[in-house]
Amino acid sequence: MTPLETILQHFSLPKELYGQPFELHPLQVEAVNRVADWPNVGLFLDTGTGKTVVEILLSLYRLINGAETAIIIMPPTLVTQWGKWLARVKRIDGSDLKVVEYVGTPTVRKGLSLQADFVLVGIQIFKLDYDRFVKHFKGRKYHVAIDEATMLSNINTDSHEKVFDFCQGMTQDLLTGTPVSNPEDAYGILKFTYPGCYRSKRAFENVHVTSYDFWGKPSVWENLDILKKNLETNTVRVLFEDMYPDAEQPLFIALPYTLDKAHIKLYRELAEVKLLEVEDEQKIDAVQAGKLTHALGQIILNYGHFAGDEKKKSRTLDVIEQRIKEINSKVVVFANYRMSISLLLRRFEHYRAVAINGDVNDKQKQAAVSRFVEDPACRMIVIHPKSGGFGLDGLQHVSHHIIFAEPVQSPSVFHQCVARLKRTGQRKRVAVTLLSAEGTVQNRAVQNLIKNDTIAGQVIDNAISLRAAVFGQ
Repeated sequence: MTPLETILQHFSLPKELYGQPFELHPLQVEAVNRVADWPNVGLFLDTGTGKTVVEILLSLYRLINGAETAIIIMPPTLVTQWGKWLARVKRIDGSDLKVVEYVGTPTVRKGLSLQADFVLVGIQIFKLDYDRFVKHFKGRKYHVAIDEATMLSNINTDSHEKVFDFCQGMTQDLLTGTPVSNPEDAYGILKFTYPGCYRSKRAFENVHVTSYDFWGKPSVWENLDILKKNLETNTVRVLFEDMYPDAEQPLFIALPYTLDKAHIKLYRELAEVKLLEVEDEQKIDAVQAGKLTHALGQIILNYGHFAGDEKKKSRTLDVIEQRIKEINSKVVVFANYRMSISLLLRRFEHYRAVAINGDVNDKQKQAAVSRFVEDPACRMIVIHPKSGGFGLDGLQHVSHHIIFAEPVQSPSVFHQCVARLKRTGQRKRVAVTLLSAEGTVQNRAVQNLIKNDTIAGQVIDNAISLRAAVFGQ
């Protein structure tokens, strides 16, 4: 008997999903049966290929085999979606699973029981209540799954440390469609999926790094074929194109433009000031360099604010307006800064623009999505890449155009953003426009995105080579 057959003897899946008949795809069945008995699993299923249902099945299998509880740790915005999916799963006698959505104020959380089949918890709350989780589950057998597991790739974070310690000795699954943005990310992932592969971070770098940049970050990599093989150990990889071979690849459009003379002059003047501020710190490290990049990045779209005259408008706005007129349909716009998102909402009020960023809660986020999907007059939704770049569903039913008003440098974040439209239910070819202002930090940002994507492609299989898509290579 296969693991899936065992699961379906104890539990039943929904017959319909989103109004459509539901049945497992053969690749999902293969994934479950292949990894169900592995203690450490990398579930590297592309967005839109059903990694949530695959993990639910794997968690149920762990419950059948003695785990008391499956703890699913995730970005907080995904808790509600996981809860809705699990509400559709029943025991074979028709009874419900006991699912605890571990959210709310400290007082509310104190009243929630951890005695459940599934506990769904956001990463921040998990860290806040870490001692309670450790105390409750001490001496018990449990299963841990981490959704959007790239949040654990940096081994120097509290998230990585606490989740890694909590997983010790237990079955553990890492879920992500974009495992690495660069080879350095791989080490943090491998600590979970292939423990003992490298004795330490230094051992990892001895094998794969040949030189470092000015900031002390790895700049030249080697033996990436070995790293790729290690990442494939204890993992299953399913691409959207594997599951839907007839789906068209997105069209990527690089759209450079020039700022007007007064704007670029102001940009350079402020850049000199920012550089002097950094140099005054005497030690220029990667953190300072990042702050400088973000400071300069905001000047490009928010010309009026930095000029002290709100009547002055960045040419970026005209480029976006022109692109929307060419598109003549609903569009998803990504921007990196609160200031930029606020400006875009004001400037494109005539399109009834709505926004999703770090300032909105789950209810407000869903309201914005619903308005964009259901209101014909609402033609634009503006999204912060890390606030709405994952976990959003439904946009693909009304839009197939994306504009990056400000570029992102992380390939995993970029591909997650694109996956808001390139997913099940999309009926048209997705078009992605990348704007970059000539002579600014945005040029380097786009170059870094393509460079990082090219390197990451040597480590993990991806359907799209961004360099090839943008430059036709």
